[in-house]
Amino acid sequence: MSIKYRLYGGFGVLILVTLGLIFYAAIVFGDIGSVITRMNSIAANNARTLQAEEDLERLRRTTLRYVYDRDEASRQENGEIAAKVLAGLQGAEKSAPREERKKIYRDMQAGLANLQQVTQTLFEAVAQSKTDNTKLVKSAANLGARMAEMIKKFVDNAAPDSDPSIEILVLKLDSQIQQIRVANLRGQLVQNTDMIPLLDETTAKAMATIAALQAKDSEDVRAQIAPLASALTDFHTTAQGLVSRIHQVHDLFADKVTPQISQLQQSLAGARQELADNFEFTKSYIENAIVSTAFNQKIIGAFTLLMGALIAFLIARSVSNPILALTKGMRELAEGNFGVVLPGLKRKDEVGNIARAVEAFK
Repeated sequence: MSIKYRLYGGFGVLILVTLGLIFYAAIVFGDIGSVITRMNSIAANNARTLQAEEDLERLRRTTLRYVYDRDEASRQENGEIAAKVLAGLQGAEKSAPREERKKIYRDMQAGLANLQQVTQTLFEAVAQSKTDNTKLVKSAANLGARMAEMIKKFVDNAAPDSDPSIEILVLKLDSQIQQIRVANLRGQLVQNTDMIPLLDETTAKAMATIAALQAKDSEDVRAQIAPLASALTDFHTTAQGLVSRIHQVHDLFADKVTPQISQLQQSLAGARQELADNFEFTKSYIENAIVSTAFNQKIIGAFTLLMGALIAFLIARSVSNPILALTKGMRELAEGNFGVVLPGLKRKDEVGNIARAVEAFK
C-alpha cells in the first residue's frame, strides 16, 4: 500500500473515532436536553399546583367573607380566583406528559366547576337572606308597634271596670312575642335547624293567646287583635324563611363548599408530591447521565490518543525508517560507491519507486 493511502487511512481512522465521539456526545447531551425540558415542565406544573392550593384557600376565605360580611367585592374576587385556578389546571393538563396525569387535572377541573355551582347557590341564598332580613326588620317593627298599641290601650289606659282577664292575656301575649323574637334571634345565631321548631312552638302559643283574646266579647279587642294576628303571622313566616335560609347557607358552606375545597387541595397536594418525586428522579437521572458521559468520554479520549500514537508509530516505522535507509544508500552512491545495494527495491510504494529510479540512474 502506498504511503499516501497509509496516511489517509491512519488519519481517516482518527477522524472516524473523533466523529464517533462527537456523535455519541450529541446523542447523550441531546437526551439530557430533552430530560431538562421535561424537568422544566415538571417544575412549572409544580409551581402551578402550589399556586392553585394557595388560591383555593383564598377561594374559601372569600366565600366565608361573603357569607358573614355580605361583601360584594369578595364575591367578585371569588369568581376571579376561580378563573385563575381553572387556567392553572388547564395549563397543567396541557403540559402533563402522560394521559393518566392529564386525567387527574381534568378531574380537578370538573371538581372546581361543581364547587363553583355550589358556591353560586350559596351566594344566591346569601343574597336572598339579605332581602329576607330587610323584610323581617319591617315586619318586626310592625308587630312591635301593634303590640305596643294594644298594651297602651288595654293595660296602661285600662278603665277601672275593664275585664282584668284581657289585661292578663295581653301581657301574656307580649311576653310570648318577646319569646318569639328571642327564638328568631337564636335561630339566626345558632347554626342548626332545632330553632325552627322552637320558633313554631312559641308562635303557636302566641296564636293560642290571640284566639283567647278573640273569644272575649269585646269589639275593641277584636279590632286590635286582627291586625296584630296578621302582623304576627307575617313575622313568623318571614322569620322562618330567614332562619331556614341562614341554615341553608351554613350547611352549604360547612357540608359542601369546605369539603370540596379540601378535597381539591388534597388532590393538588398529591399531584405536587408526585411531581416532586418525578423531579428528583429526573434530576438523579441527569446527574448520573452527565457523570457516565464524562467517564465514557475520558475512556474514548484516552483510547483515541492511544490509537493516534499507535498509528503515528506504525506510519513512522513503515515510512520514516525505509526513507532513512534509502537516504543512506543514496549518500553512499553520491560518494562514488556504485556497488551499494539500495534498500526498498522490492517495495510497492513510493519508497520502492524512488529506489528503483535511483537504481536505474546508477
